[in-house]
Amino acid sequence: MSYQQVEMNTTMDGVEATSQPMGRKAIAALIAGAAVFATVGAVASTRSSASTSQLDATPPPAGVNQRGMDTTKSRGDDDQAPVLLGSSSSDGLLVDSDADSVTKSLYQSLQDMSLESGIMFGHQMSNWNSQAWTHPKDDGKYSSSDVHTSTGDWPAVFGFNFLDQLDGESFAEHAKWVFQNGGVVNFYWEAKNPTNSADSYNSNNDPITALMPGGSANAQWLEWLDDIATFAKDLKVDGVQVPIVFRLFHEMSGFWFWWGTKSASGSEFKAAWKYTVEYLRDTKDVHNLIYAYAPAKPTLFYNESFDSCYPGDDYVDIISWDRYDLDTTYRQTILDDCDAVVPFAIEHGKVVALGETGVAGGVQDTDDPEWFYEQQYKPMLESDTCKYLSYALTYTNYKASEYWVPLPGQTTYPGFLDMYKSKDSIFLGDARWQSTEYYRLSNGTYTDGEGLDMKNGYSNKAKFFPASEVGEHDDLYN
Repeated sequence: MSYQQVEMNTTMDGVEATSQPMGRKAIAALIAGAAVFATVGAVASTRSSASTSQLDATPPPAGVNQRGMDTTKSRGDDDQAPVLLGSSSSDGLLVDSDADSVTKSLYQSLQDMSLESGIMFGHQMSNWNSQAWTHPKDDGKYSSSDVHTSTGDWPAVFGFNFLDQLDGESFAEHAKWVFQNGGVVNFYWEAKNPTNSADSYNSNNDPITALMPGGSANAQWLEWLDDIATFAKDLKVDGVQVPIVFRLFHEMSGFWFWWGTKSASGSEFKAAWKYTVEYLRDTKDVHNLIYAYAPAKPTLFYNESFDSCYPGDDYVDIISWDRYDLDTTYRQTILDDCDAVVPFAIEHGKVVALGETGVAGGVQDTDDPEWFYEQQYKPMLESDTCKYLSYALTYTNYKASEYWVPLPGQTTYPGFLDMYKSKDSIFLGDARWQSTEYYRLSNGTYTDGEGLDMKNGYSNKAKFFPASEVGEHDDLYN
């Protein structure tokens, strides 16, 4: 979360992008020609139905991918769906060429989802915070979540914050639960100022350069990275390391954080990014991290996002962005952002995602019951660019007066349920996600070879819903 949550203006004094995102014709041309630069590898192998922990080495028939779907049919009605990478090519496209096999399978599976007719739903602190409770710690209730209360299902992506982990909280068991039930573990880091341990909004003492070798805060920065490395390497289930999507230095295109444009030049930011990645990967031998790049407000800060601050393809695995807006303007804002970001991600052969998003300040004051379906997911899946998003993660439920996921009885719940039941969303219980290689590998680490009882039911979702909860759009989902 950031200053951008409450900063609503569409322009900013003294800040102007020097380059602009592509026009719609250029976008269409790029997407239509995506296959020209795409590296298409062999399809992933399918798993034997007799085992949940091993993959069958026999490849599927020609024209069928690892999800058992006909690959001659593209996402939705688009005959020019881009293929960014094949399963055999992920080795060379990840930042870490030594990434372990499960981490590689996660990256491939996220790419697979970008070609599905739906976007994975993610929720920050979903099994840690609720409108009614917080910090369950080690009470064993790692499955508790407002998303589950509202849908009978869970997010496909669970977000956590390394800031809290470094401050003494432990997300290990919650993250392990996510992994062993087939979910994606996602961390961002609201890093403190390493020169004075003040919060991430404090930019005193030039922290972006002080953290570098020879700088006054280098020792502190490395101490924090050592702790992150230890956590990542120790995060195992039955001896299998849990992959982590790491959204490092998020929202750098804005001015609010000490690594943002007010306090760091593009070259300083890129140097800090590369140094951090290289230290974790090469010095600490952490090989279960997938690095997500996430600028803020990319249509407003396009040049800062994809020119002056971009660290380069060798240091980025996922191209994402963070965006909050008013409930009344969110729809068009996200569509415009997609038109800016998705073509860049496709051109650079990267998985693309919405790193953090939602209504500014929460949905508790939104009066449109169908907001989640009509203003968020439906428009994104109808967009020529947004539909290639792998996942979209929304923010934390803090309390009944500040939340991003509604509970039954709250104003926006009908639209949230409609969004859930639609083909446009992909949650943990969705057959499309459960048929990926990553889900099979991670879910197979569960103690007895099984995870949650996620029986596929209504519209490929985890649970059936009673007739009393059928929404007005259900004819779209049957």
